[in-house]
Amino acid sequence: MNESKINILITGGGAPGAAGIIACLREIKNIHIVAGDRNPEAHGKYLADSFVTLPDAEDPNFIESVKLVCKQKNIQLILPLVTRELEPFSSAIKEFKEMQVAVLVSNPKSLKLANDKGLLYKTLLDAYISAPDFRRVSDWFGMHKAIQDLGYPHKPVVIKPCKSNGLRGFRIVQPNIDELDLLLNHKPDSRYISLQKLQDIFSRNPMPDYVVSEYLPGEEYTVDVLAQKGKVLQVIPRLRSAMTGGISTRGEMINHTEIIDYVTKIVSLLELDWLIGVQVKKASDGSFKILEINPRVQGTTVACIGAGINFPKLAVELSLHNTFTYQQPKWGTKFFRHWKEVYY
Repeated sequence: MNESKINILITGGGAPGAAGIIACLREIKNIHIVAGDRNPEAHGKYLADSFVTLPDAEDPNFIESVKLVCKQKNIQLILPLVTRELEPFSSAIKEFKEMQVAVLVSNPKSLKLANDKGLLYKTLLDAYISAPDFRRVSDWFGMHKAIQDLGYPHKPVVIKPCKSNGLRGFRIVQPNIDELDLLLNHKPDSRYISLQKLQDIFSRNPMPDYVVSEYLPGEEYTVDVLAQKGKVLQVIPRLRSAMTGGISTRGEMINHTEIIDYVTKIVSLLELDWLIGVQVKKASDGSFKILEINPRVQGTTVACIGAGINFPKLAVELSLHNTFTYQQPKWGTKFFRHWKEVYY
């Protein structure tokens, strides 16, 4: 292989956003993209320059397997796309650095706070930074009490596992649910659930730690961030105009100074690094409050290219060449996403 090439490994080559991240990286000159995934037929296999099969993040051989790939493929930089891989990578940063391989991931302490919604909300509130009113619970009795404490049945209430990503485990506990309407007029992935159905599930099954929090009824934004040790370098709020399965399919880049200032405070407090996604939503009082942090590159960040900002490219250049120049986004840029076939 030509050693003048920039050899990058992206993990999660089968993730929904892998195709978009690969498209972003293609704008880097002389790049060779190696995609890795546990699925030997992940779609990234047919979009990258080469492909490797990797074990699960929980596999004790995960890091050693990645290190072997780095040696075989002369990898200079790793860009993880899978949340579960972040903490193993973060714990092994020094090992990769000794191999002259950069890993674009935050430090373990920052990840611990970002990946646990209960810890995250508490950390923000302790620092007098706005966050949803919440309770952390570990059994049905605690959940039931928390739901009532937060205003149910007069208000809907949100539940989500402390450690999860996407919409896994997320539900809106809504009074007066029309089960017939849900059955006939909604797809099976409806996010609403009745208190009775929730009781049926958790009163007789173990449950992970959950956050029970206030329902935020307003508009939702994804905020793409590039940061170094908590210092925000580039940030774009994206209005989520439409979503499918929790993934943005239509939106707009908006220069929302309130959101930018809010997210900057959070990233600074947590000392997050590299590419980060922050979800915020408008509360009933008109303020914006955090939903969650994904301390990794977002799949939909490819949309920011339409506004003139290529976040993965900026991060790679910063990591490998220690160069960064702030770029003014084309605010007001709108986007939509659609399916595209790959033939092989």
